[in-house]
Amino acid sequence: MKKYVPKCLKLVRNASITSFLIFVVGFVLFLFGGLNIEIPLLLTFFGGGFGILFVAVYFAAKSRVFIIGEEKIVIPRGANINDNLSFSKTSLKKSDICYVERTFFKGDKIISEDTYFYTVKLKGGTKVTFPLYEYGKKAEEEIFCFLKDCVS
Repeated sequence: MKKYVPKCLKLVRNASITSFLIFVVGFVLFLFGGLNIEIPLLLTFFGGGFGILFVAVYFAAKSRVFIIGEEKIVIPRGANINDNLSFSKTSLKKSDICYVERTFFKGDKIISEDTYFYTVKLKGGTKVTFPLYEYGKKAEEEIFCFLKDCVS
């Protein structure tokens, strides 16, 4: 079993830890700092606020794991199944895959970059379309090669 996690996971984890440390430093300075309380309050509020934000983003990113198992593939939420957005994880049997296609979409370079969308067609006629940009170029190529090998 191989798991692919989003590239941003380490960055968001480090931002969460940093925010927590800023919160702790601000709180300690607030308790033992003396009469000047503006900076400790500022550190406490910003560290706590950003800490809550980054922890929420961390857990959201951690739930976006792409799993390749022995018998099945688990695609995270957000895949299009027959042009309907799925809000839950999608599980595909490797033996049901009969066609894999990669389609290039040009980004506007302001909000979105150039990316590929992958379409997997199953034996029952179901089409599942999903992006893989969040896992990195190397992982994207590994997953695509694996999906092509399932067809052969």
